[in-house]
Amino acid sequence: MVDSELKDEALKSLDLKREDLEKSLFETLVDQGREEELPAVQMLKEQYRMHPVIGELISQVFYDGKLKHATRLSDRNHMLSWLDSAVVWYSTTKLPNHGENPRGSSFSNPTEVSAILSHLYRMEQSYHEMGRGRNVAIITLYNEHIRLLRERVQPSDRARWMMLTIEIASVDAFQGRDSHIVIYSTVRSNKDRKIGFLKDRRRLNVALSRAQQLLIMVSDMGMLSNARMKSDEENPYLKLIQYMYENTEVCLTENLEQRDLHE
Repeated sequence: MVDSELKDEALKSLDLKREDLEKSLFETLVDQGREEELPAVQMLKEQYRMHPVIGELISQVFYDGKLKHATRLSDRNHMLSWLDSAVVWYSTTKLPNHGENPRGSSFSNPTEVSAILSHLYRMEQSYHEMGRGRNVAIITLYNEHIRLLRERVQPSDRARWMMLTIEIASVDAFQGRDSHIVIYSTVRSNKDRKIGFLKDRRRLNVALSRAQQLLIMVSDMGMLSNARMKSDEENPYLKLIQYMYENTEVCLTENLEQRDLHE
């Protein structure tokens, strides 16, 4: 992870280039394998984790439609009658006071935490009525936001969460893992339209592909769609937002209102 505030001049003094630091060891190995024409470099074209609707989003946004799905709708049913989709984006854009809170070099977003809490309580009630349990992972890129989530959600409180098993973690810590339900909280919301680590397309791919049954995004969609990027950078959220709006029959996008927040 390379801080967006790291100056090119500082890198030059160390005889380093930003693109060299941003390239992962995995990418280096793949590139070497391709150069040597090794058969070990293959794309896994069939996924067995995600609900087909989630899988198709990942396929179209990140893999040019090449990823296929070995899962069925019936195998990945979240069973929440009040949600008609397996992919949901709750936007905080129209809420007052939806901005980020900086602390040191990290950030939190109390409004996103309130929205997540409200939906967790609704899930808990629904699954309690069904007599069924679910695992829920809440993931983000910012440690200060993780601290605030843990403080307010209190995932280990079994008197509060009898049907939900909740884990709160960073996107990086959750790489290679999955959960029935994943809530991805992006945190960043500011007048300067800075998105920091969110610009990393690889981390966005990881965040959106951890869910088995239900993927929920909570963020300032308006700011993400207009994020300030450098001339040589691509906003990874544009293709995702476009896909959401072009596939409204399977993807739900909703502007949160004050009543959707847990005080």
